[in-house]
Amino acid sequence: MKSHLIIVGLGEVIPYKYLECIKDSIDRGDLDSYSVIDIESQKESIERRIRSIKLKPENIFYLPDITKRNISNKRTDFQPIFKKLLKEKGRLKVFISTEVKAHEVYLKFCIENRIDSLVEKPVFAPVDKKGFFNPTKVESTMESLIKLSRKRPANHSVMTLGRYHKVYNDQMFESVKNKVIELEAPITSFHLRTASGVWNLYREYESREDHPYKYGYGMLMHGSYHYVDLMAQFLELNKLIYPNDDFYLDITSYVAYPEDQRCRIPKKFSENFLDNAPGWSNKKSGSNEYGETDIVSVFCLRAKKNNKILTLGSISLEQTTPLC
Repeated sequence: MKSHLIIVGLGEVIPYKYLECIKDSIDRGDLDSYSVIDIESQKESIERRIRSIKLKPENIFYLPDITKRNISNKRTDFQPIFKKLLKEKGRLKVFISTEVKAHEVYLKFCIENRIDSLVEKPVFAPVDKKGFFNPTKVESTMESLIKLSRKRPANHSVMTLGRYHKVYNDQMFESVKNKVIELEAPITSFHLRTASGVWNLYREYESREDHPYKYGYGMLMHGSYHYVDLMAQFLELNKLIYPNDDFYLDITSYVAYPEDQRCRIPKKFSENFLDNAPGWSNKKSGSNEYGETDIVSVFCLRAKKNNKILTLGSISLEQTTPLC
């Protein structure tokens, strides 16, 4: 039986990364077609994007805009669309590719209704009553969704293209793995750095709804998780040498926030872009409202049984690095 695909959030990467796969699925007879759900404020850019692609969606639905503190679409907004398509098509599959703040509500709906889903990383960003990112709820939220999915079985996956990229797999990971096996030696040193060279203007921290630092989540939730995932894969290779041992990480991190930007960007450049904002950093300092722009961590991997250090390393996740 053919399924109908719903793409929730037709971002810029969808046309050139995923539409070819979707076309292949339609040609094979796995899918009949696809529909798009997005928000009203993106209507102009969505329709421009659709005009530029060959494989057009069968339907396009627009939901009310997400407000400043209502950081995810309400179920009552999109539920009638799902019910309509389910009645017409009989079987649905959902690709959740919205901004991360809206992931959870769609994922939970799919789990409850046994609808197969694929969600982009990060899976979700739990928030408090004021609408700010609450990382302390990540583990409990995930456990709750996993428990619910066991009661209502369906297929739910997380998009992890970086993990399976041939540069990582063939040129980096596999070569290191082969050396670990060949020499019977653990990984004792690991250092990873990414520098994006991004400079957000202060007014952009206030206005952006994509990668919105103003909701309290920043660099780690805006792409750095790929590198944390990569680091975890390499450190796990030590289990090839010590299969029966358990290990834990000791981590110390140093973090920069938007309020630190004033002293990091040369004044002559800030003034050229009308971005000097003399009162901004003082006003926001200590408010804990904004997500981090940069994180640098040092760590050691210790054996639980004797507390001996196996691996020393660092991971540098810097986004606001226009002048490295």
